[in-house]
Amino acid sequence: RERHSTQLDCLTHDDSSIMSGVAFRNQKQETRMTVRSRWEVMGLMCVTAAACAAGPVVRYVSPQGRDAWSGTAPAPGAAAADGPFATLARARDEIRRLKAAGELRGGATVFVRGGTYALPETLVFTPDCSGEPGAPVTFAAYSNETVVLSAGRRVTGWEVKDGRWQASLPDVAAGTWSFGRLFVNNASRARPRLPRDGYFFIRGSLPSSPAVRGKNFDRFLCGTGDLSASWSHPTDIELHLFHCWSTSRLRLQSVRGREVTATGSTFRSLSRGTRYLVENVKEALGQPGEWYLDRPTGTLTYLPLPGETADRAVVVAPYLTRVLELRGDADRQTWVHDLVFRGLTFAHANWVTPPKGHCVSQAEVSLEAGVLAQGARDCVFEACAFTHTGAYALELGQACKRCRVERCAFTDLGGGGVKIGEPASRGEDERVASHNTVRDCLFAHGGRTHPAAIGLWIGRSHHNLVE
Repeated sequence: RERHSTQLDCLTHDDSSIMSGVAFRNQKQETRMTVRSRWEVMGLMCVTAAACAAGPVVRYVSPQGRDAWSGTAPAPGAAAADGPFATLARARDEIRRLKAAGELRGGATVFVRGGTYALPETLVFTPDCSGEPGAPVTFAAYSNETVVLSAGRRVTGWEVKDGRWQASLPDVAAGTWSFGRLFVNNASRARPRLPRDGYFFIRGSLPSSPAVRGKNFDRFLCGTGDLSASWSHPTDIELHLFHCWSTSRLRLQSVRGREVTATGSTFRSLSRGTRYLVENVKEALGQPGEWYLDRPTGTLTYLPLPGETADRAVVVAPYLTRVLELRGDADRQTWVHDLVFRGLTFAHANWVTPPKGHCVSQAEVSLEAGVLAQGARDCVFEACAFTHTGAYALELGQACKRCRVERCAFTDLGGGGVKIGEPASRGEDERVASHNTVRDCLFAHGGRTHPAAIGLWIGRSHHNLVE
């Protein structure tokens, strides 16, 4: 089958010209085939009529639904015997089943009712979930309702004491969960940082630790009293250092007098005058709107803003690093194609500073994205929102071609907005991202965690339109 879209026109006028032909058109050529038999034309018309009669498939997803239902109605029936699906994963699997059975004629639309869908795992689409040219598979918000696909978990069970809210998170205590951002009533909240205003400055360089190889650095001299050896859980404290083109995030290992040592190293020089912040210090928690996660005990503490109450606040902590993934296979050249996502919000993708820290030369290009496409062809994100991310929002990576991002909003980003392509060359063009479009989108309030990230990055990629 041709990779490019093919259009079939049946030319039927009167009985004398019914055998005039069938025209096939695509982007590269136009071929005209002569039909030699009236029976061939009649057979073609019957097949075409059957396909048109089948029409596009329509399914529904709702927070009031059940995955055991058929998904063919937008709301539960009066007897609650049938109705919409409960999850997008179930709807995706239904599309996959219909496609395998040859019943996906004319495309499909999955309408998603309003609500927040907390994903237990990343929502993954593979080639067998694809639509067809001119007949895509569409996941769309139902009647402009607000649909949030969340990679986070809602925090409940607060205990209030002396104006502080505290919640116990067993998965954190068990070491299977951590997070670096928190959202209350759909707004970002900050961890405690020092200094409260401005920056600390490195006062002098130190020789690197013996374990550090090459021209890397993990030690420096701080100002008197800037850092303390008595702080709790030092490896959970982060040193955010600002360089030319990039920043380094290093975890604190120890403070001895004025000598500061990190758990990992950076290739950026830690020299006199380098400015930095110290984040996530338990002893610095004290301002309304701040929070602190005590990982060893699994205790989350939040200091509410005026007017916030524990019984009514919606508190969400990021859990999954990725909300959505389009997973084609460049090695086999099997693509995820003709998928449309319309009017959906992708939120709360997680990012946690690695044990040895993080630093990249520029644009934070190595950061993951909350929505990742690889090997995607002719896919669309339209009128969607990407928000409350830990790192980048959307990546059109290896072998993504002719994808379109239009009328989308990218806000409150831990890192940057959109990445197209890859930092390293992939050789043959089938593996290269190209011919993608980003049009009429809003990028605002990025770099919350990674200020060196950027709105839109393109690398090792060609023929893209940014408008």
